[in-house]
Amino acid sequence: MIIDFIQSAIKNIKERIKNPFTERNTTPFAGAFFIALVLWNWELFYSLFQFDKDCTRIDKILIIETYLSKGFYKIIIIPLILSFVSITAYYFFNNISLGITTFFNR
Repeated sequence: MIIDFIQSAIKNIKERIKNPFTERNTTPFAGAFFIALVLWNWELFYSLFQFDKDCTRIDKILIIETYLSKGFYKIIIIPLILSFVSITAYYFFNNISLGITTFFNR
């Protein structure tokens, strides 16, 4: 039973990697959270992928360490709130536009 579950999970992951755009994601929260996380913490990601010859590995570790010392609230919670607000606003404005379209079509 557990082996079947693991095999089906691996099969689903492989299928998603092969065809990422064929199925629509039923919960868009993960994508919104990832985008909000990257946009909010752009300095951290820039520090991770900076390819400067003068910056040593220890310097990068110190930059990342000082950035992560800001705390869990500023790194994770704010992007979580931003993604929740963006998803809620999307559905709110989508329903308003549907209502306006329905009203003017009648």
